[in-house]
Amino acid sequence: MDCQTSDFYKTCVLPERFANPDLLNGYGCQYPRRHPFYITTNMEYGFNRPSVHTVPQCYYPKRNAFTKSLPGITKNYKLNM
Repeated sequence: MDCQTSDFYKTCVLPERFANPDLLNGYGCQYPRRHPFYITTNMEYGFNRPSVHTVPQCYYPKRNAFTKSLPGITKNYKLNM
């Protein structure tokens, strides 16, 4: 299948996971089907892996400048009740 997103759509610079969605692992379609009585709606939602038509065509990552400037976890000296 080795289709890339750029074969079908005009794309910006994409990470490898969006350019080749066939490389993504961990979706329900790769495992044996469970009994319908024990399937949740979350399992149904994440059953199929993304295709070249459902991945984003542009990717703009955040710089995380705000979270890097935070000093860390604050200590709590209050009495737990």
